[in-house]
Amino acid sequence: CSGCHHVDGEGSRKNDVPRMKDFVGHFLEVEGGREFLVRVPGVSLSSFTDAQLADLMNWMLTSDIAGDSTPAHFKPYSAQEVAGLRAEPLDQIDTTRDVLLQRMRDRQIAIRDGLEDRP
Repeated sequence: CSGCHHVDGEGSRKNDVPRMKDFVGHFLEVEGGREFLVRVPGVSLSSFTDAQLADLMNWMLTSDIAGDSTPAHFKPYSAQEVAGLRAEPLDQIDTTRDVLLQRMRDRQIAIRDGLEDRP
């Protein structure tokens, strides 16, 4: 994750990479968001095993990276769930992400991903 989103999860406005810090957990609050987090190509195509990737996702969503953005009802990812999701990586990440962000707006979740003012 840090290769694009930086070690602190702040992302890079300059490179159009969204902030994960204190925001990434909000994806779990909208339909398709949970799947999206694993299907992002940098995640789904990583060299981690399914179990390692599940552990990483669970850590990220319960750590300082996600902060308070992860909902209280968060259900940890399993290796089986990750295996199924990563079998179909996203090919249109921006389009999918835009749909999910609109779902967040519809639920009045503030978009604070560092890119909120992009055209």
